[in-house]
Amino acid sequence: GMRVTARALAESSQAISVLVFLLCMGVVLFASALFYAERMSCPEFEEMSTLDLERYAADCADLFNKGVSPRYGLCCNDSGSPNDFPNIMAAAWWAMVTMTSVGYGEVVPRTSQGKCIGFVVMLTGMLVIALPAAIVGQKFQDAYESHNMDSAKDAAAARMRVPGERWTLVPSSDITARLKALKIKDSATANSVAKFTMCLVEVWEQREQEMRARRYQLEVHDEINANLSRLLTGIQASVSTPNEA
Repeated sequence: GMRVTARALAESSQAISVLVFLLCMGVVLFASALFYAERMSCPEFEEMSTLDLERYAADCADLFNKGVSPRYGLCCNDSGSPNDFPNIMAAAWWAMVTMTSVGYGEVVPRTSQGKCIGFVVMLTGMLVIALPAAIVGQKFQDAYESHNMDSAKDAAAARMRVPGERWTLVPSSDITARLKALKIKDSATANSVAKFTMCLVEVWEQREQEMRARRYQLEVHDEINANLSRLLTGIQASVSTPNEA
């Protein structure tokens, strides 16, 4: 099981690299967009009086308001950044858990424009993860089928083994090994080459099995002829004995 998993992951390294790259690009882009979109709703502290600042602080301290003052808008810190997203790095954490469909929910967008960005992030995350995941899943299936085929091939070779004779299902040519060792970047071409290699292996196995079946039929035919020859010899001997007597 671990060998199949390791083989599938090794063959899916290109798809996984693309997935990580797209996730990193999406996190940087959406984290920056969310930070500045939320920051647009922060009030201008310079234009607010002392009484307004006190009311604003009281509204933000009230958990019922959920981070938004009914009279002044989004709750922000002294630097004019949202309390939930004080910097782009904090927004990057939210973008990461949202794109990967984890969604802890400890921080969420409070404004309308932030929620719109969150909607786009969720859709983008599903698309970005779904495309490489299909490739990785196909690689797991191919590795599992190849493992089963190798096991079946070894079992068939063991059943076909005859004392004093050596039979193998491995082609004398190294063409299949060379095809399997090819490193092809294009996924479509790589899948075509893999299918072609599997077809070659199946043809070779069928050829070997037919040759073994033919050899077995010939051995059975020779054994039948030998038995008939002994039977006829015995009949002739039994017939000639009374005549001589």
